[in-house]
Formats: sequence, C-alpha cells, structure tokens
Amino acid sequence: MRLFQCLFIGTLVLLMGGGLIVHGQDSSKEMNANNVSNDEVRERVITAIKATAAPNINGDNGEDFWKRSTPAVNFIQREPHEGEAASEKTQVRIVYTKDAIYFAVTCLDSEPEKIIATERRRDQSPEKDDSFWIILDTYNDHRNAFLFATNPLGMRFDERITDEGRDINRDWDGEWEVVARRTATGWTANIKISFATLRIKADRKQTWGIDFQRIIRRKNETTYWSNFHRNYTFLNVSQAGKLVGIEDIESGYRLRVKPYVAPRVSNIDGNISPGQGTAFNAGVDVKYRITPNLTADFTVHPDFAQTDVDEQVVNLTRFPIFFPEKREFFREDLGLFEFGTDAGSGNRDARDLKLFFSRRIGLSSRGEPVPILAGAKVTGKVKGFNVGFINMQTRSLKFSQPPAGTAKRPDEPGSNFTVVRIKRDVFARSNIGAIFTNRTSGGANHNRAGGVDANFRFFENLQLQTFVAKTSTPGLHGDDWSWRGRAFYDNDFISAELAHLDVGRNFNPEIGFVPRLDQRTSTANFQIKPRPKHGPVRQFQFSSRIDYTANHRNILESRRWHYFTVRTLFQSGDRIVVDQHKIFERLLSPFSITPDIKIPVGAYPSHDIRIEYQASPGRRIAGDDFAQVTREWGFFGGDRTQLKLNPEIKFSKNLFVNIGYTLDNVHVPQGSFRAHTINSRANYSFSNNLLTSVTISRNSLSNLFNARFRLNYIFRKNDNFFLVYDEGRGVDGRSRRALTGKFTYTFDF
Repeated sequence: MRLFQCLFIGTLVLLMGGGLIVHGQDSSKEMNANNVSNDEVRERVITAIKATAAPNINGDNGEDFWKRSTPAVNFIQREPHEGEAASEKTQVRIVYTKDAIYFAVTCLDSEPEKIIATERRRDQSPEKDDSFWIILDTYNDHRNAFLFATNPLGMRFDERITDEGRDINRDWDGEWEVVARRTATGWTANIKISFATLRIKADRKQTWGIDFQRIIRRKNETTYWSNFHRNYTFLNVSQAGKLVGIEDIESGYRLRVKPYVAPRVSNIDGNISPGQGTAFNAGVDVKYRITPNLTADFTVHPDFAQTDVDEQVVNLTRFPIFFPEKREFFREDLGLFEFGTDAGSGNRDARDLKLFFSRRIGLSSRGEPVPILAGAKVTGKVKGFNVGFINMQTRSLKFSQPPAGTAKRPDEPGSNFTVVRIKRDVFARSNIGAIFTNRTSGGANHNRAGGVDANFRFFENLQLQTFVAKTSTPGLHGDDWSWRGRAFYDNDFISAELAHLDVGRNFNPEIGFVPRLDQRTSTANFQIKPRPKHGPVRQFQFSSRIDYTANHRNILESRRWHYFTVRTLFQSGDRIVVDQHKIFERLLSPFSITPDIKIPVGAYPSHDIRIEYQASPGRRIAGDDFAQVTREWGFFGGDRTQLKLNPEIKFSKNLFVNIGYTLDNVHVPQGSFRAHTINSRANYSFSNNLLTSVTISRNSLSNLFNARFRLNYIFRKNDNFFLVYDEGRGVDGRSRRALTGKFTYTFDF
C-alpha cells in the first residue's frame, strides 16, 4: 500500500507539471499544425434578434427578422481532420420572442441523396444519422447545460448536462418542437425551444454559452462552431461560444399541474399487495417555479407504469449489479445529487460507491416494489449555491397469512427518505459540496449518511477529485467511514489516472449503492492514443490498468490487471477492441454462483481475453456492442466462455430492431451450467408522435421471462397516452399479466 501512496503522490506532481507542458504544446498545435487563424481561436459570439411575431417553424424562414439575423457559419472539423474547414457548409440563425428561442438550421450537402436518416424515436442516439446538435449554457457558468439534437426526420433528442458531463440526464424531456425537411441541397431544421423548459437567470439582459455540432454520418465527420479541439468534448461548455442579444424575456409558466389517471387490469400470482383484478390509479405532479433559478416539484401517488423494465443479466460475481434510475421524477436534476464520482463519463468508479441512489426509494428490504404515497423535490440555484432537496414517503406493507406450515413475513412500515445536497462553484470549472441523507421507518429504525466532496479541474485537462463520507446506523459502531482520492489527466493523445477508494466494513448508506464493503482499492491507469497520418485507421488506443483491492486487514482479495488493451478506431466508424486481463480473486467465505453451485473459500488466479467489434452507427446493421467474445481460463478453478451479440437493425425510418443475446458457458469443479439471456426490442414509429415498442427479456438460468408492449401517443407537447401490456414469469414460476393505460393532461398557470 505504501508503494501505491508514493505512486499517487508522484503521479499527481507529474500530472500537474505535465498539464502545463501539454497545454502549451496543444496551443501551438492549434495555431500552427492545423493552420487555424486567430479569428477561429478567439471566442465566437452570435447575436439573437427579437422577432415581432412568433415565427412559423413550418414556414420557409422568409420573415424579415430572420433575414436581419447574422448566421453562425464557418464550422470547423474535429474529425477526421482537426482544425480544417468543414467539408459541407452549415448556417444557423437565431431569433427569439418573449417566451421562446428559435433556430433556423441549414445543412448544405453536395450529395444530398447520400444523407443518412433512419431514426424517428425520441431520445434515441442522433449519432446513427446525419444530425445537428445545440448546447445551451443558460447560466453562463461554464459547467451546466441543456442539449438538443435532431436529424432530417425531425427526431428529438435532449439531455441535461451537469458539470460538463460529470452527470448526463438522458431521460430529461424538454419542451421543444422541430420541423425538419430534406431538400435538393441538403436538409433543414426549424427549432423552437420554450424558455419554460430552461433554467435562466432573472436578468434583464441574458448572456448564454452556446455551441453547435453537425455530424455527417457517411463521412464520419463531426464539425463544430466553437469547441472543435479534440482535447474536449461537446459537453465541455467552458469551450463554447457566446449568445447575446436576448432581453426582457419571460421564463414561462409559474405553476404546472399534471394529473394522470391509470386504470389497470392484472392477474399477478403471488403479488404482495391486494392489487390483483381491476384497479384505478390516479395522481398528480406539480411543478412550481419559486424563482427563475429555483423549482419545486411535488408528486402524489406517482405511477411509473410506462418506465422501461431492467434488462436481464446473469451475475457471475459475488457483488450486486448496478441498474440505473429510469423513473422520470427522480431522473430530472439527478445530476445535482451525484456525489464524488463521474456518473456520466463512463467511469467504472461511479458504480463502486453512490452515497445517494434513488432506486432505493420505493423498494422493500427484499427489493420488492413499494408504492410511494407522496414526495417533494426542490432544485436550482440560490445566491451562488446549487441546492437540492428530496423528501419521499412510502406506504407500509401488510402481508396476508401464508399457507399452513409457512412462516408469516413481518409487515414493513412505511419509510421516509430525505436527501439534502449543496454545491458551490469555485474557480473556473471546479466545485465543492456536501450531502446528507436520512431514512426513517417505524420510529427508532433509521439510517443517516453525510459527506463532503470536491472536484477540481486545472490546466484544462487535469481533474482532481476527493470525498469523505460517514454513515450512522443503530447497532453498527466504528469503521463507518469512506473516502476517495483521484487524479486524472486526459487529452486526445495521453491519459493517466491514479485513484484510491477506502470503504469501512460498517459503512452503510441505506439509500446509496455500495456493492463492496471493507475494501481499500487502488487504481492505476495509463493510455496513449496515437493517430496515423494515413490509412484506414483513424486512431489507436493502447492502455493498461490495474485495480488492487485489499481489506482493512491488508489481505489481498482482488486484483485485476488489464495488462494489454488495444482499441482500433477506423475511418469507417467501426471499432475493434482486444482486452487481456490477469485476475486474482480470494474468497474469505463461500458464495453461490447458482443455487446448486457453491464456490468454496480459496484463492483463484485466472486470465482472460476479450475481443469486441463495434459496427459503425451509419450502417443499416450497426451497434456499439455488435459482437463480443470472452474466454477466461481459471475462472474459480474452471473456465468461462461468454458470447454477446447486440446488433441494431434499421429496416426503415419506421422500423428498428435490437437483438440482444448473451451466452454464458461456465465449468467449475463444483458443476457446470449454460445460461442464455435475451434482451431484445423492436420499435415501430407511425410518426414522431405515435410510437410503439415490444421488448422481450429471458434469463434461462433464473427461469425469468418478460414481454412488454408499449404504445405512446404524444397528443400534446407535454402530454401522453400510454398503453402498456406486460406478461412474464418470475423466479417462483408464477405467471404475471397486466394491462395498464395512462393518460396525462397538463395545465399551466
């Protein structure tokens, strides 16, 4: 452990010094190697023009105020040739009224017949098609933003961005409209975004951060108006341009009331609540703007019938699996409540410890759904502080008398959950914060957790992160602390990371997610990413990583060394990954990998190789995880083979099919098994507002099966009709069927 501590301090000094050197080198490259002029490097500014009347987004943009606006032009490539002019021209004009902002986008194309447009479904990745993206930093704080994207079919995709991508809320749905058309010279998009869907300052004159991105799919070309440097991503709004000219606007409604009704017919064997037969659910969501910067949300009897079910997974480890939050009420502004880790960046450590994990709300001690009676949430900015508050109350569960000879399960009292989060922006792109969580049920039964965290960004590409947290649980005393430190440097050519996580054996955040207690995990990671000047390969990524986990008695429990990882990114958009590991696991107590196979105490060294192919998103048959095969020798004294297939087939602009299949073939001295897992989906879009989907999940090892049909009719901007049919079989072998309708209607005041 002393070796890791020395490495951590040494690498931290090296990264801070290297950050200065690399930053200076990058600036030179931008000015010389790429022949970028001073005008291109300087911050870009665009002025919005006030319209005398609301533009008709179905029109041809012939109004005089459109003509008076100066367009954003001269987009610059990031890929494939950083700093060069875009191969196709793009123009963006901006006007506004008192309650909305409008964008007229013209994407010229020298070969319009080759434009790729296949996706209509909301919130599906626009990267599969030719697409245009807008990012708005409405606070101009260089950290948080709203992202909107569309394609030539008028598909809508939106996200909430926190701390330049530290958390990405992909489930957020803003209030905006788009009309897109293909033309003889390319394609166009007219976009209207209501100010009511944005968080804005209460200033008479507004200055926002803004940037645009265009993807030309057949060329795998990405171009940007401002932030074209490869050392950043589109989410780094600190590198965006500026939008000025907006004055005297209104933030929209003050009060929004959204009631729902949800009749349900079900036949669910073994249901823990008396909900079988016919039921009629009703509730309401209320959103109140306390100030333009602060919003309160209330919910009474929330219903999540339309929320997608979790995918089936075969767990071959002794630790629980992380499933992300999908419920809309919790997902909105969830990034504010992220603590200490990079949830949206793909960082694995984000799932190693979460002090607040909203999926704990609405679950019993055995993981069964518990109805939520009511809840409140307040989020926003107050005098320079980002603040968040959640309070939720769940219903008590009373269990009926079981069959003779079977013990009755104890009733579960209702629980109250409280979360308080506060953050303060410091320096240019950094923040410090604190969090407190509390769960109470049945009087004295409670659990509390609290912590402080800090996230610093220096020299553009260097990140330093740390947190300290403590929990309080009756009956658990001492060794209830956790802390983490991480130094991470990343640019387009090199990445380096050192991190250490310490979790006490009694650390117990009951509304958090901590899969592994009593651990001290040290991580070292290094990567270089050269780009060949010519040929079919766009970039190589060579990396090595080691994770070393010991308990607080300094006994090594796990070691995972990615000793040779190669990612090859082709000009075509395809990718091939070859990943090799040396693995060590020590079991201090046996665990059951299946109900019939128990792995005994002992030390288990192994090694594996993983080969993965990711197909270009521009293809008709594509997929980020198109095909993957893993072979592990020595898996708990035996061997393991895993095959994953996950192709996405775009039959037409209306029909999309995703076929997900995983085969796990395991042989250990205690027994063998073969598990088949299916997670497949088919979507048919009659239009952008009438969408259907069918999902099928099957886990042969657990004998689980679920099929779901969902129809979604968006009959108003903010309102939906859902019809959902579920049929499945649980681990108890009993069938479950349910038909649910859900209807919402919004009132703004």
